[in-house]
Amino acid sequence: MKVLALVAVLVSGNASAQDRMSSAQCTESFNAVASLVALSIDAPDIAVTDDTWCSVSSAQIEVDTDFVLQIGTLRWRASDMDRFLNEGLPPRAVEIEGTGVQVLPQTGDPVLDYLLALQQSRSSIAFGLDVKWDGVQNAITVEDTFFAFDPTNRIEINALIDGANLTDTGTMQASLGTAGLRDLTMKADFDGWFETYVALTIGQTFLGAGDVTPQVQVEALKRQAIAFVEQLPDTFMPAPSRAAVSEFVIALPTPRGTAQAQIAADPILGAARMVPLGLAGRDATPLEIIETALDGVTMLFTWTPSGDAE
Repeated sequence: MKVLALVAVLVSGNASAQDRMSSAQCTESFNAVASLVALSIDAPDIAVTDDTWCSVSSAQIEVDTDFVLQIGTLRWRASDMDRFLNEGLPPRAVEIEGTGVQVLPQTGDPVLDYLLALQQSRSSIAFGLDVKWDGVQNAITVEDTFFAFDPTNRIEINALIDGANLTDTGTMQASLGTAGLRDLTMKADFDGWFETYVALTIGQTFLGAGDVTPQVQVEALKRQAIAFVEQLPDTFMPAPSRAAVSEFVIALPTPRGTAQAQIAADPILGAARMVPLGLAGRDATPLEIIETALDGVTMLFTWTPSGDAE
């Protein structure tokens, strides 16, 4: 819920350029977001840069008692920030950039904590977010949003959300039932981030102990995934895209290359699509659920292995 609250703050803007941020706006906006998401955030020096961004160095966010998220440099700017500060409404546009992101475990051993922090001190993890609201079209655009583990391990997202009226509190609440995803493009460059950051969590969820080795279990799961993808209807995923997904699955768990998924929805993917799902019944198969929930949705997928593919 804390993450959803933070997203709600960020997803309102229009196509106008961001305002020049003042020192007071920088401090007040930072404190307001920290209070809204109910997280302990330590940011000793909040300043305005020469190019009028708000900036803070070495911000530490206490996610829980086990680890702290540290951001080497965090920058943000917005259009109509007073809308948020004075009325509690989202600003009309928001850009955020973060570099030098580190996840610092809190073991309780000061020596170990120091050494673990030192180990990550040259982290090149970075992220960026650019969100705007068009008040005429009632559309939210997410542009050039990214998360990069390093220059060759990167995820990029662009999206269009229709039916979002963020004029005031009443229209925002009404938009919960009308807003939905119209278009989404996700691109991911794989050069080791999957096995470094994702494989452990997925493996602990799907792999079990016993006489069957993890390698054999992985191959069996990949065959099941490919068999499922091959059954997807052409109206949702054309044959070339299904073949590309299968090639990507075969490359797991050490993919090397670039994957891109494009989703287009008409009607939009929103709360209204949940009603048919409730009527589908408990005996509906996964394919039946997909056909019901994703009617009018098309997904295109490409997979381009790199020369380092394993």
